[in-house]
Amino acid sequence: AAYAQRFPPGARIGPVAVGGLNYLQALEAVGQATDAFLADGLTVTAGDRRVPVRPTVSASEEFAYDLYGVDPTASVDQAAERAISQGLAARLVRTTQGLLIGWRLPLVQTVAEDALTVTLSETFAEDENRAQSAVFSVTASSGALTIKDEQAGERFDYADAVARMRQQVSQLDRTPIELRRVSEQPAVTAADLRGLEPSVKAALDRTPLT
Repeated sequence: AAYAQRFPPGARIGPVAVGGLNYLQALEAVGQATDAFLADGLTVTAGDRRVPVRPTVSASEEFAYDLYGVDPTASVDQAAERAISQGLAARLVRTTQGLLIGWRLPLVQTVAEDALTVTLSETFAEDENRAQSAVFSVTASSGALTIKDEQAGERFDYADAVARMRQQVSQLDRTPIELRRVSEQPAVTAADLRGLEPSVKAALDRTPLT
């Protein structure tokens, strides 16, 4: 039976060494490593700010949702199907490969990328210096129309952070993830508004501020 067989030497499921273990031993090893990783969770940083991002978010006592996770049983089942639930010839090839270069099998993971992006953007919004578009400004006392210039800014690359979180979940890697800043250009510039200035002034003349 497959459960009585053993993983070939050098075999790993994610970062967990399972070479020489049978199914139940591998399941215990992967389960312990996964539990330890999920108990600590991932940490995301921005400068001096460190924020733990737990695997599960509890919105209320009745409602919770997962941001990321690992399924130890599915991981070992998938690995066993590939590494030990094979014929003799295939197992000999796996054993030789494991001895020479190792045999790495992936963990079965889930990463809710959209939910993670929303969570990160809401958490770190105050740490960003977002670009500011140019705007019209009207002086209340005189009705004079002016243009406030745009300002370039920076935002965090949340897609990059989520991609690195996915990679670290696959390796049960708890190394803190530093958010990377990227430049951001304003959507509207003063040059864009100058072309509209005559029509805006005309509209204000027809409907003066009171």
